[in-house]
Amino acid sequence: MVTMLATMQTMAQDTKSPTCQVTGTIRDKATHEPELAATIIVAKQSQPKVAFKKGVTDTGGVFSLTLPATDARYILTASVLGKKAA
Repeated sequence: MVTMLATMQTMAQDTKSPTCQVTGTIRDKATHEPELAATIIVAKQSQPKVAFKKGVTDTGGVFSLTLPATDARYILTASVLGKKAA
């Protein structure tokens, strides 16, 4: 079982479209140890089966993804090879 904590921060950039930074840490629910190389998949709520963006956690279980700051709602899913979803 995996626990995910994520935060979002909106960033305005000069002439580019605004973005938001989604960061978080993936930890094992039982041991609270960080999950190395957990896969993070972001999908739009309107298209939940289509991966919009992917990322991988570092050695501390930390991930950071940049997404467009739109009215879209996103679903974040974390998976770890060899572990079952809760």
